[in-house]
Amino acid sequence: MDTRNTLAGPPVKDCAELYRFGLKKPGAYNLDITGARDPSIVKRFWCDSGWTTLLRREPSGGVNQFDKNMNQYRNGFGQAQNSHFVGLNKANVLTTSEAYHARLSMEDLDSNSVEQYYETFSVSDSSDGFRLTVDNFDETRNIYGVRGDLLYSNGAQ
Repeated sequence: MDTRNTLAGPPVKDCAELYRFGLKKPGAYNLDITGARDPSIVKRFWCDSGWTTLLRREPSGGVNQFDKNMNQYRNGFGQAQNSHFVGLNKANVLTTSEAYHARLSMEDLDSNSVEQYYETFSVSDSSDGFRLTVDNFDETRNIYGVRGDLLYSNGAQ
């Protein structure tokens, strides 16, 4: 098992737990999202300031980097330190084991940034079509001058 960027002892469940333990540097970390503390099921995730990254898209990856089939979206693709998606199955396990918040960080090719926060975030399992629940937009944490909920002002598309 690759033990770089981890604490001594059993793997932790998410990036917030790493952050609480003092690992605050952004990077790829080994996490056990099941909470079983079993090193055999550890996966690498990108962590940034206590946030567990489910999807990361780097401009250098090209326009077709997310042109994948459903099986790839179920299981995930890419590497944590580059453009990647952890997969719908892992997103479901992580976000239904306890209450999670969401931070959506977006940047355009001109380096204009937007961050939006939601108090409720989860991904259901395959029997429910991996339904995404994002709710309770937090306007007070809205930075970079963009006003309003971008997800719902665009019809949640």
